[in-house]
Amino acid sequence: MVDMAAAVAGHCRFFDYLADLVDPKFYHADDREHINPKYMKHAERAATKRAFKEQYKQNKRAKLDPDAVKTTTELHKKQAQEAAERQAAGEPVGGLAALGTLHLSAGGQPSREELLQRLHAKMEAARKARNAKEGGEGADKQPKGAADNAKQWRQEQLGKKLKAKQQQQQQGQKQQQQQQDAAQKRKQQQQQQPEGAPAAKKAKGEQQQQRQQQGQQQGQQQQQQQQGTGLAFNKLQLDTGRPVPGRHGSKAKPSKAEALKAAEDKQARLADAAARQDKEAIAAEAWRAALARASGERVLDDPKLLRRSLKKEAQEKARKAKRWAERNSAQQEQQKARQDKRKDNLAARSAVKLEKKKERRDKKLLRAGFEGRKAGFINAPKAKQ
Repeated sequence: MVDMAAAVAGHCRFFDYLADLVDPKFYHADDREHINPKYMKHAERAATKRAFKEQYKQNKRAKLDPDAVKTTTELHKKQAQEAAERQAAGEPVGGLAALGTLHLSAGGQPSREELLQRLHAKMEAARKARNAKEGGEGADKQPKGAADNAKQWRQEQLGKKLKAKQQQQQQGQKQQQQQQDAAQKRKQQQQQQPEGAPAAKKAKGEQQQQRQQQGQQQGQQQQQQQQGTGLAFNKLQLDTGRPVPGRHGSKAKPSKAEALKAAEDKQARLADAAARQDKEAIAAEAWRAALARASGERVLDDPKLLRRSLKKEAQEKARKAKRWAERNSAQQEQQKARQDKRKDNLAARSAVKLEKKKERRDKKLLRAGFEGRKAGFINAPKAKQ
């Protein structure tokens, strides 16, 4: 009997040794609540990361300390002892520590009742946290921040827009209903009127249209008169007897050649008036030019400047014509070069095809025992000398 107890003790020590070879984190079940910082707020996420970092340092320090390190068997015995103490105290075996902590669980596989209790505890903790954030019952109300104020303002604006849209829809429906009622009423009145009534109504409508047309014509005439005697923006609009440039119906702008001819005629008239000492004609011509300049019209009465401008335009036209001719010649040369290149490529391709055909024909004419190409038939008649 003593030998059997010693053998069992030896076997127990052997299995404990095997268990100690396994890392405790793989041997014991991990019943900790895994917290994902991704779904936390910024402050809570930072605090959780700091707690994780501190716990990681403590675990690493304890793992490297030979006095503080515990084997799998020691941890198993400690958990069994804690479970026995909780069972003696009346607590459920295998329960977790407080929710939200990072401590290891002290039990084995949880039962269904324990899981339900854990779920209810989580729901209660979440409810309390939500009430604390939203300022509900049993929570300290916190002052609203800028984000809450912005959210409330946005909701108010959306509510106002929705209310205005609904009012517009109601007004549109109301107007549509009124129009339909008015149309239906007119239709009923037309049906109730006698046969002679439509003709009288038509005549009355024609008279009203004629009055409206007459009123519009009179208003247009008055407006034209006011425009003729009034002031235009940024320039004086005077009646000089000449058509105003830019108006519909006025003649086209004269060319510089015509302006040069008119300037030469004007210069000749002024020279004649100066020879006759006709100061009135000279003053009238100067006054006419001043009025034209005041009305915003360009007065081209200097033959010297007009000749210079015409000469410059002719030179510019000649330069443009030269550049255009050079461009056309360059385009033609490029086109000819492309066409020549295409012809050469086509000719080379045709020559390659012809050579391939000749090679295929030579291969067909080759016969066993006869080298070279066939010069002719053997029994062909000889040519007379």
